[in-house]
Order: sequence, then structure tokens, then C-alpha cells
Amino acid sequence: MPRRESSSPTPARTQRTAALPAYEPPILPLHTGAIETLSTTVPRLYNSPAEYVVSALHELTSSVGENMPQALLDSLENAARGVVDASAKLEGSRNVLAAIVAQERARGTWDMDDEDLEAEAVRVEEGVWGRFKKGFQKEMTAWEKMGLKERYAAHDGYKNFRHTLWDVQHPDRPVPSERHWFPEERGPGDEETDDEVEVAREVLNYNCPLTMKRFENPLESIKCHHNFEHDAIMQLIQQQPPGPDRVRRVGCPNVGCGAKIGKDDLKENKYLLEKMKRAEEREERERRRAELEEEEEEEDSEDEEAEAERMRATREEQVRVKKEKGKSRVQKGRGRVMAIDSDDDEE
Repeated sequence: MPRRESSSPTPARTQRTAALPAYEPPILPLHTGAIETLSTTVPRLYNSPAEYVVSALHELTSSVGENMPQALLDSLENAARGVVDASAKLEGSRNVLAAIVAQERARGTWDMDDEDLEAEAVRVEEGVWGRFKKGFQKEMTAWEKMGLKERYAAHDGYKNFRHTLWDVQHPDRPVPSERHWFPEERGPGDEETDDEVEVAREVLNYNCPLTMKRFENPLESIKCHHNFEHDAIMQLIQQQPPGPDRVRRVGCPNVGCGAKIGKDDLKENKYLLEKMKRAEEREERERRRAELEEEEEEEDSEDEEAEAERMRATREEQVRVKKEKGKSRVQKGRGRVMAIDSDDDEE
């Protein structure tokens, strides 16, 4: 058990009673059911806070949509970085607490019962809280000294967020490498290499290089970032003989890649599945748009044909009327000629 803390270096046997504020009843008191729910929810929340970090980043990623104003996208970006910062604080707290526990175990006091411990007053800064506060501040100072790429680009949740953000804005272009995500830190010579472009373009291929079929449960190699269907790559690894360290590994099936991949080098690639889903939705929208355009073209063609038919009918009617008028004039002219001829005969 840790030592008891005191604000002064000398033992204090008496306690000073502080004046308490007047009691104020809660504005919205919890009913019995709510208390029971909290009693079961709160421990679970604090037992697995990392799950809530992942969930928060997933919600932010799901919020990214097409045709969003830049101000809203910037707000989502800042929120995503804030979640990663919170994750770093959580990890820093764990590291400091683990160090304090190790120190107390080394002193031999951690596993002792309370009755076996001698009362020993220490200064606040030397006690558990003081050491935690100092250690946590040290962790956060180290975090803030890191560059943006070092802070955020290595976090899987943030990486997925940035990929999604790029895909929504540039669906037909490969995602730039991580060192190009933070232009404020870009230095001279930070050009995109051919290898980086090639790896990025491979993400646009939604077929597994082993099965040659569309991905259903893709796994990504953390060594070379190539993707494979879960069952196919696992079966291939299992067929390999164990190495000196008793770990089975296989050379990356992608042509030209020499990475050796084991089961522990693979992770689930939810980003690729989401990218495939967005691509399918875009394809469906394009298909519907093409169908609508085709229907409009057919309607326009039908209208044009109807207009042409109407114009042909009009011209034919005009020709018919003109012919009838011509015949009528001819018949009238013949009648006058016949009348003149009959007068001459009488004379």
C-alpha cells in the first residue's frame, strides 16, 4: 500500500473539520432504475476506456460526407486530433500509475496490510498524488514536443479518419503518404516517391491477390501494407514451416515485395471495407445517373422524331393543298376556253 500523504513534513494526528456548504437537493434526482443502470455502466466504461476512444473516432469517420463545407471538415479534423490527444493522456496516466505501483512494490509496502503499515507522513509532492501529477505532466510535455506526424499518423483510428476524409474528397486519387498529411511540417525534399504512389494505388484494387476475388474480410500487413483475404493468407502462413523462433512466416505474395509476414503482422482492415462500400455507392449513383440520362435522351429522341413526323405531315399537307389549287386553276382555264370556242361556232 502507498504511504499516507500529508501537506506538512510532521505527523498530524488531529483532523481539522472544514465547514460544509448548505445542502442543496438535486434538481433531477435519479430514480432506482437509473441508479442501477449507472452502477453497471460506469465500471464498464472505466474498465475499457480505449474502446470509447476507438468508438469516438469511428463516429467521426462515419460523419464525413461528400460536399461538406471546408469549415465542417476542419472541425471534424480538430475533433479527431482531440480524441487522439485524449488517448495519449489515458496512456500517460497508465504509464505513471504503473511506475508508482512498481516503486511501491520495490519498497515492499504495496502488498502489506493496513495494520502492518506504520503511519508515516510525507509531503504531498512525495506521495502518490504528487508523484502522479509530476509524472503525468512529464508525459504530456513529451507528447506536446512530438511533431504532428509522430503524434497522429501512427494512430490507427486517426489514420482511418484521414483516409476516409481523402477518399470522400478525391475518390479517384490514391491517398498521399502520411508525411504529406501535415503541410505545416513539410520540409524541402518531401516529394512523393514512386514506391509510395504504388502502394497507395494498390488500395484502389479491391480484389485479393491470392483469391483474385473481391475482398470480404481483408487483412493488412503492418510491414508492407499489402492486403489479403483473411482465410487465404492465414492458410498460406499455416502451410509454412516454423522458423528458429517457432513462428510461421511467408513471403509477401505481392510481386516484388520481400516482406516476411506472420500472423502477428496482420491486422483487420476496416478502412478498405468502408472504401469499397463508398466505391459501390458511387458506382450505383453513377449507374442511376446514366440511366436517367439515357431515359432523358430517349425522351428527347422520341420528341425529335415526333416533331420530324409532324413537320413531314405538314409539308405533305402543304404539297397536297398546292396540287389541289393547281388542278382547280387548270379546270377554270379550260372552262373559259370552251366558252370562247362555242361563240365562234355560232357566228
